[in-house]
Amino acid sequence: MQSKGKVTMKELTFETERLTVRPMRDEDRDFFVSLHTDEKIMKLTGGKLSEEVAHKKFRNAIDLNSTQSFTFKTWTVFDKKKNVPVGIQVLFRPSTPSSASSLEIGIILSRLFQGKGLPEEAMGGLMEFAFKTLGTKKIVATFSHNNLATKRFVRKLGFQFLPRTSDDNSFHIYFNADDWTKKLLIS
Repeated sequence: MQSKGKVTMKELTFETERLTVRPMRDEDRDFFVSLHTDEKIMKLTGGKLSEEVAHKKFRNAIDLNSTQSFTFKTWTVFDKKKNVPVGIQVLFRPSTPSSASSLEIGIILSRLFQGKGLPEEAMGGLMEFAFKTLGTKKIVATFSHNNLATKRFVRKLGFQFLPRTSDDNSFHIYFNADDWTKKLLIS
């Protein structure tokens, strides 16, 4: 991924129509842990975590957020009007060598805020940030074939689906920067 210059933590904050998205901070610990230990939220993303593991995962995410390199970053998504957290998003460099110019994206949303079109808005905002600010060429994602809500909202965003093999229980999707630019010109 090519970065368009040095990006500061302040520059990692952005807004959409209804959301403020900023790098996750220490004060987001309880919210982060509550999402990752909620069985209903985590059932299609690998299963809920124990509190101990969720706390360790949070500490690791905070540590990665404080590094200069852009290998893995985590944001907290807030409802602008209520100023309450609604979800967590991540953007990270995939571990496969063929994905050198790609970033992988993910989102977890609080059950209280599901069904309101927020994943499309939050993820669309993060994609815009990745393409325009970071200069990434491709965004990829993977999710369970059973996760119908995610399938619906990534289709709305315009992600392309890769063919699935018979032994794969996941969808693998992507969005190219050039397609994002075209989408913005058409909208």
